[in-house]
Amino acid sequence: MESTNEGSSTPFPPDMEREVARFRAALSASRSAAQLKLFDFLAERSADSRAPKEIEIAIAVFGGEGSLPDGATDSGVRVYVHRLRKRIDEFYAGKHGARLIIPKGEYRLTLQRPAAVEQQQGLIERTLAALARPTRWHWFALVAVLCLVIASALFLPAGGTADDDARKLASTRFWSGMDDTAPVALLAGDSFMLAETRDQNKVDRIIRDGAIQSREHLGQHLKSHPEAFYRLYDLDLHYAPTSTVQALWELQAAVPPTRSGKARKLSVSSLSEADGSTLRARTMLYVGRLDDLGALRDTYRAMSKFVPEGENAIRDIATGKVVSASTFEAGQQDAVGSTDIGTIASLRAPDGRRLIFISSLGDLAIADMVRLVTDPVALGQLESRAQNGRYYEAMFQVRSVDGIQTVRRLIALHPLD
Repeated sequence: MESTNEGSSTPFPPDMEREVARFRAALSASRSAAQLKLFDFLAERSADSRAPKEIEIAIAVFGGEGSLPDGATDSGVRVYVHRLRKRIDEFYAGKHGARLIIPKGEYRLTLQRPAAVEQQQGLIERTLAALARPTRWHWFALVAVLCLVIASALFLPAGGTADDDARKLASTRFWSGMDDTAPVALLAGDSFMLAETRDQNKVDRIIRDGAIQSREHLGQHLKSHPEAFYRLYDLDLHYAPTSTVQALWELQAAVPPTRSGKARKLSVSSLSEADGSTLRARTMLYVGRLDDLGALRDTYRAMSKFVPEGENAIRDIATGKVVSASTFEAGQQDAVGSTDIGTIASLRAPDGRRLIFISSLGDLAIADMVRLVTDPVALGQLESRAQNGRYYEAMFQVRSVDGIQTVRRLIALHPLD
């Protein structure tokens, strides 16, 4: 790969070219378009003698600072590079050998080799160089190289594979017990939107009311609030937050396989579009805000110990504790911190169906909850703290500074058997 950008460049060495191709394949499978575009740009520019600046990345990858995803501005590039760096770390977790890194404070890819690997490669290179010179030790050197290669194959530990991770994920308590014979109904939470007017001639604004989640709810509301009859109108509009759609996109590519190793069939739709048969699926997986549970609200509240209180708090009815989302000064110049609350629940309905909820109060925690439930190591650590039993729910506080997640803290963990 040679860069066509400004600055002198050299082709990547074969081992780095190989790692770039491996990680790109894994990133493509996750269907994260923004991260893939950013990775391709950094890979192309990493062969240059000069690393690109933030403004160059903003323009080339995101179309300018004003077009950065998620409304990011000055820190947008740093946020997305941070996420890509974390994605690379997750890809190489538990694996040995050379790996890609994005050095701190730089916007380029480099190849990091363990000292032992570098020493071994140097020995092989020196031995092969000696073989190129006529010497009576030629055959002895050749035998030494062959022994070294064979020993490396036998004794160096092999890295894990995506298939290994998928099997480990499928064996966790959170994902076990799913029906292998029927599609999984994957539902994105969305909100019922209302048109508000003052003169019945033009729409003044589009609003969302957490108590009105469907046309039927609107009818009931108007019966008890007749003064709103000429003010609120149903335009058959629904809205799903970007965070929910992105979380759904990431999750649908990571749902673990069946017990026989086959990919699961998924039925993907917004909750508002789900018909009766979808809502009665043998395995149903909800992703979205707790405020957007809609038709699943009663089912969730009948089984969960976490009860939303307004739009910014959750009460743990097992302990009486109320946990709130908030915004705060992060202690750095112009830095703003925030906390969000995320919940996961893996349960079995009275009729035997498997129900899984991945939820949050706001936008920050939903992405982190998806990362949690698709990480077999993190799930294993969580389940080691849970009491005996297959089904459970957990609540977490997720903190960030300038949109970059800093910590996930377990608040509560309850069995649901």
